[in-house]
Amino acid sequence: NMATKKDLEGMATKKDLEGMATKDYVREIAENMATKKDLENMATKDYVREIAENMATKDYVREIIENLATKDYVREIVDESRRHTEILIENTVSKKIEALFDGYKLSHEKQWELDRRVDTLERRIERLEISIA
Repeated sequence: NMATKKDLEGMATKKDLEGMATKDYVREIAENMATKKDLENMATKDYVREIAENMATKDYVREIIENLATKDYVREIVDESRRHTEILIENTVSKKIEALFDGYKLSHEKQWELDRRVDTLERRIERLEISIA
C-alpha cells in the first residue's frame, strides 16, 4: 500500500512546507481575527466621517472656553447689580418712606391741634353750662 510516483507528484515538498504556517500559528491568527458578528457591529467609514464632520474642533472648544464668564466676572456683575438695586431702593423707596413719615407726622400734629381745640371747646361749654345754671 505504498504511494505511487503519480500519488506523490501532487503532494507538497519539504521546501513548500517550510514557507507555510503551522497549525498553532493559524490558530493564533484565528483567535485574534474579528468575527462576522464583530464586523456587523463596527461603524462604517461613512458613519465615522459623518461623526467627525459634526464634532467640534479643539480650536472651537478652546474659543468657547475662552469666552465663558469666570467666577470673578459673574461675582462682579452680581455685585454691580446689587449696588444698582440698593441705589434704586434708596432713591425711590427711601424717599417714599420719608414722605409717608412726614404725612404721618403732619396727621398727628393736626390731630393734636384738633384735640387741643376740642378741649378748649369743652371747657367753654362747661363754663356756659355753669353760667346758665
